[in-house]
Amino acid sequence: MNYEMLANLPATETAPESSWILIADVRGSTEAVRQGRYREVNLIGAACVASIRNSFEQRSVPYVFGGDGATFLVAHQDLERCEALLTAVQKMAWESFQLNLGIGRMQVSEIRRLGAEIRYGFLTWGQSELLPFFRGNGLALAEKKIKEAMTLLKPAATVQTPAPAIEGLSCRIMPFKAVRGRILSVLVEPMVGMDREDALLAEVFAVFKKRGSIERLSPVNKTSIRRPWLTLQWVKEAFMHRQSAGLRDTVMALIKALLGYLLTTAIFRFGWKTKVLGEVETYQGSMLEQSDWMKMDGVLRMVIDVTPEEEADLRQTLERLEAAGLIVFGIFASSAALMTCHFQSIEGQRHAHFIDGAYGGLTLAAKDMKGKKAPKISLHPLDRAS
Repeated sequence: MNYEMLANLPATETAPESSWILIADVRGSTEAVRQGRYREVNLIGAACVASIRNSFEQRSVPYVFGGDGATFLVAHQDLERCEALLTAVQKMAWESFQLNLGIGRMQVSEIRRLGAEIRYGFLTWGQSELLPFFRGNGLALAEKKIKEAMTLLKPAATVQTPAPAIEGLSCRIMPFKAVRGRILSVLVEPMVGMDREDALLAEVFAVFKKRGSIERLSPVNKTSIRRPWLTLQWVKEAFMHRQSAGLRDTVMALIKALLGYLLTTAIFRFGWKTKVLGEVETYQGSMLEQSDWMKMDGVLRMVIDVTPEEEADLRQTLERLEAAGLIVFGIFASSAALMTCHFQSIEGQRHAHFIDGAYGGLTLAAKDMKGKKAPKISLHPLDRAS
């Protein structure tokens, strides 16, 4: 995909009044990241997206993966089903990792009543995948309102839910080490009206384009793909996919995950062609292309591999725009990027790969940004008018 399109996005559609913004967020994610549990936080966020992708057609429920959760635009008639799917992930998150997944909603009509706007669209992503994106300040307002209402109560043990619909979700690739300098997880939130967003984003992207194609910033590339025979991730994957917390289901899930890890590694190490994955080279090429290292949900989210000179230029530009009151940004630097994979079918290369900075990059970049906004910048859309 040509990521320069994010600086001048194609036509968008207005979110229907009756639709809902549905947010799933790992509560206490910053503390979990500090404890070194960023991989578990990532898995839960990706599981939210996988459960929706496995249950709906591509254009039905636009989404954006945020590292420690996800945001969805849901039609009114699909709301109950989506909430049920996320509730199953919520229960898995607690039983498997003792992490609390908050789930909340806000109707678009209410968001508009408060003066904010939400638009959405799709970018072509590989052979047949579509990458959803959002424009406008409505999601920032909805996120603030929804998260304020979320609680830290664990899901009731008596609540009966099916196993989450997260088939195809895995994390069998080692972190992608930086090859150009270091990995930056960057969030840029425009503080202007939609009519000025394109020019503002173009100014940010111009920093990258003056030294070459934006694609060079991708943190995932062939030279840094590493597939170990086994890491401790296989245990996390097993717990995530077990049918229940019972002993029998746990043992079966551990065996299945272990064999899956070893078989997958052998396929890629020896280049075996299989009915499930097809040609290894073809799959890996599309895997790299269909990685969401750049996305937008009203906030531009990037996980990029930059040189020291590029990092200095980016920080200088973002600090200037922030000082002018045009944006608020957050940055976290690390040495690697993480990938969590959701495979559906080799037909049409139906698979997506969710990217975050190591050590909870997007979560900590968001914390950096929120720290700047709290004392001096209101999220109310009337305060953000151009």
